[in-house]
Amino acid sequence: AHDQDGSSGGVPSLVLPISARDALAAKELHRQQYPNHQHSKQDDGKPTLDDSSLWRRSNFGAFEKFLQQTLTADTKVRSKLLTPLGEMERLTHDAMEKLQAQQNEISNDA
Repeated sequence: AHDQDGSSGGVPSLVLPISARDALAAKELHRQQYPNHQHSKQDDGKPTLDDSSLWRRSNFGAFEKFLQQTLTADTKVRSKLLTPLGEMERLTHDAMEKLQAQQNEISNDA
């Protein structure tokens, strides 16, 4: 939720430029080169996704880390629940407006 001035209630906004296209390309390239290999740090000597310059350029690793650190379990659940609830609220409001208009039409015809 944001205040009228666009701020998030005293919490500074974070702008994190990312490239989903580069991130996807890095993941696909890494998967082709190292099948069945994790992208996190491992001690098996194989390069990880984190070692890829394309992955680092995408800044997606920083974005994933930010999300993991800032989104608590409650926040994640609330986000998953509120998105469909907000959509249902909008649809319900639209349906109520249509029903009211139809009721007004019927009342005027009677």
